[in-house]
Amino acid sequence: MYQSCSLFLRLSLQLIYVLLLIPVTTQAWGTEPLKLTAHEQMLSNWVTQDYLAAFTTELNNLCGTNFNIQINWQSFSGNLPEFEENPADFSRIAKFLFFSPLTNALQKICRYEYAKQALQENVTKILFQRGGNSSSTKVDISLQQKSLIITLSLVKGEIEFFNTQAIIEDAVNDPKAGLNLEFRKNQVELIKETQKYVQEIDQVCKQPTDLEVDLDSFVANRQVSLLTSVDDYFFNPFLLALDQFCNNDSGSKTLADLGVHKVRFIYVPSERERQMKIKDDVLIIQNYISRASSISSFTQNQIYIFLNGQPSIKQ
Repeated sequence: MYQSCSLFLRLSLQLIYVLLLIPVTTQAWGTEPLKLTAHEQMLSNWVTQDYLAAFTTELNNLCGTNFNIQINWQSFSGNLPEFEENPADFSRIAKFLFFSPLTNALQKICRYEYAKQALQENVTKILFQRGGNSSSTKVDISLQQKSLIITLSLVKGEIEFFNTQAIIEDAVNDPKAGLNLEFRKNQVELIKETQKYVQEIDQVCKQPTDLEVDLDSFVANRQVSLLTSVDDYFFNPFLLALDQFCNNDSGSKTLADLGVHKVRFIYVPSERERQMKIKDDVLIIQNYISRASSISSFTQNQIYIFLNGQPSIKQ
């Protein structure tokens, strides 16, 4: 009997869960009123009146956003459970099952300024809707519509809402379909590193020199994670070679003597595509990074030999 009661309670909570995933607006897309039964409208009103405004404010304050939270009620119509308990009790369950997963996910994501900025720029609407007869919840980001879309599955008349917080986090972080937060994080760190190395280059060669990393080359080759290794494989060998070039026994030199005022690092997907060249006033270093072998990238000595072998533009 205990097992039967436990099973009944679990199933009831799963069904209740459906309701709270829906209660964000009393109307979905467009201006036509939704065809909700009186009971469905009552369930919607319970949560909407008790929690929606405060929940929306909490999320927007958390991430510095202006989210408009919507529920496609029509997609759930006819599939809501018959819940007859006290509205306050239902609303508390709804808050625990529905609002908490999204709040927890965004609390984790919005700890970082780069993540907040990504959400502020790319998401203005959060939509909950019921999907087809799949066995898991699906979360998508539509950059075109600036929407975070949470699609709940419906299986045998029950809503299945699996591991919502993790699903939302994965969707937001996704490098292709999401906001690619790993790239944004590395970009922020790279900007800091670049500024530091620009100052060091100026000190080594007594010459202001722009430094640029072609981020698109990392993205295009799906190697965003390698941005954390740029200093080891790009910056450090170059700086050591430059120190050797600008301060050797044959006399002081600068990159300006070679007509260079900017250095651009580009990631290439194989060793055979590596090359160094000077085009216009830019020194271009196309490098390959392999964490398995440091031999794959240009060494300090190779960069020095290249620089030392270039003709001076001095008259």
